[in-house]
Amino acid sequence: GQSDEALLLLSEMEASPSAPPDRISYNTAIAACSRCGEWRTALRLLGEMAERVPPPRNTPDAHSYGAALSACERGGQPDEALRLLERMRSEGLRPGLVHY
Repeated sequence: GQSDEALLLLSEMEASPSAPPDRISYNTAIAACSRCGEWRTALRLLGEMAERVPPPRNTPDAHSYGAALSACERGGQPDEALRLLERMRSEGLRPGLVHY
């Protein structure tokens, strides 16, 4: 499905020195996983972003968290969503209306 295609594209980008993935690539893959209800994969990608994307574009932004929170909501994971909101605040990002 859509998430499989996004993950494949992300993998291909990681293997390509000319087009490495960035925050936008990861946000797109996280959003695709969210739409498919794959909250675990979405959260894994959120964590991998900081490890695999070179600075300064390696930190999750409001869009990253919004997509991950949506995945938690669709997956029926309120506790994970609350942890994400807390993590977001600890990283200096202020949750907006779209995050609730």
